Amino acid sequence: MTVLRGLRLVALGLLTLATVGPTLQLDRLFLGECLVYLPRLPLTVVWVAWLAFSAWHRRWIRTALGASAMALTLHDSGLRTFTLTSDASHSLCLVTCNVGDDETAAPHVANLLRSVDADFSCLQEVRARSRAQFVAALPEYEFFVASAEGPRIHPDDVLDSNAILVHRRHLTASPAPRLHERITGYRSSALTLTVYGRALCIVNVHATKPIWRKSRVDLDTLRLGLSKLQRHREEGAALVSWLELSASTATIVAGDFNAPLHSSRLAPSSYRHAHLTVGTGFHFTWPASFPLLGLDHVLASDAIEFLASSTKTVTSSDHRAVVVRWSLSP
Repeated sequence: MTVLRGLRLVALGLLTLATVGPTLQLDRLFLGECLVYLPRLPLTVVWVAWLAFSAWHRRWIRTALGASAMALTLHDSGLRTFTLTSDASHSLCLVTCNVGDDETAAPHVANLLRSVDADFSCLQEVRARSRAQFVAALPEYEFFVASAEGPRIHPDDVLDSNAILVHRRHLTASPAPRLHERITGYRSSALTLTVYGRALCIVNVHATKPIWRKSRVDLDTLRLGLSKLQRHREEGAALVSWLELSASTATIVAGDFNAPLHSSRLAPSSYRHAHLTVGTGFHFTWPASFPLLGLDHVLASDAIEFLASSTKTVTSSDHRAVVVRWSLSP
């Protein structure tokens, strides 16, 4: 009986750590990733059950704890019930989506970009074998892709899989756009250009998965998994450092961060999250069929004003696209 009670206490402790993990940004600790990466909805269901059971038995202290934990998990899910609207001239639209290295997604991505009249797009996993289909499907956009050459941290690295798309109506200003390749030492890149007479930086992020699995479980798999977790942390730190160095430029950061909403690796704390600013509902983008995790984000510096944020399904992709409308602040 004592052993069983001890196991229950350990389980409750882990559940509590997983609940407060995102808010306390426990992913700053090496193994804290496992706590903040857990889907929020299943945790909410557990706390709802706890709340109902405690209230039924009139255990009011436990009921209060369950209600607090449920509210915290809903908060960390990005739940928003209303948005602030704002009128702005020169409204712009950006779409970000991980297309999953699938050339059949090209026409669907093209339809989405045209339906929202996107000015810019950050696409992840547009690899060499599928890039021609995307370029052909989107002739009104210029593609900016990092070169395939460069130092690889791991033999499986694909350095040129990110694409930043700019509608050709924004390519009339000078100086010409400049691509900054592998700003985190891996796939993430940035593009600086002039829009409406203002300097703008668009950062396309695709981070390494912090929690990695393989069909075979052995010592090599564990070693590789830990190395990928370390890379994820190093990339996050590199991104934050790079953004702090370019703080004087209006910057919008978008992509597949492979990190939840309140992760310490999204951007500097001064950056605002599109969904938390103007979104509604939950912020879940993966898997597309039944989203449980919000891995895809759009953030921006103070020089950018968010106007609207939503997610859209893209056929053939296991991620939902994030569509954000915004403007350059006066």
